[in-house]
Amino acid sequence: MLLISRLAMGTMLSMGPCGPERPGELRLESERLLYTDTLLWVGLVERPGRSELRLIGEIDFSNGAAVAGILATARGIAGRLVVDLDRLTFIDVAGIRVLATFCEESAVLFTNVPDSVSRVSELLELPPLR
Repeated sequence: MLLISRLAMGTMLSMGPCGPERPGELRLESERLLYTDTLLWVGLVERPGRSELRLIGEIDFSNGAAVAGILATARGIAGRLVVDLDRLTFIDVAGIRVLATFCEESAVLFTNVPDSVSRVSELLELPPLR
């Protein structure tokens, strides 16, 4: 997805394909900024029936507690919660534990889970991110 701009109020507009019924078309969607630090940016896109949480950057010991809080807050948002890890560039064991714990406690769907994250989760005998 191509980032166009971030607005001061924590909204960004992005362009992406509209879906298989209209290939090649572009759409604009509003993404609300929930959290940012020097390593990580977390945005929320609300759609009918689901909310998508996007994690962009790095999760490690320094921001793992903040990610846990964001996930807990997002759990209260109406609709199915989808957590997209497509643009996660690094995650340490502490971050994987945060995601795995959240997965155990909530009805959540993780998408674009890197193979390395799945493998470390398996080695640590944590629940799989699904």
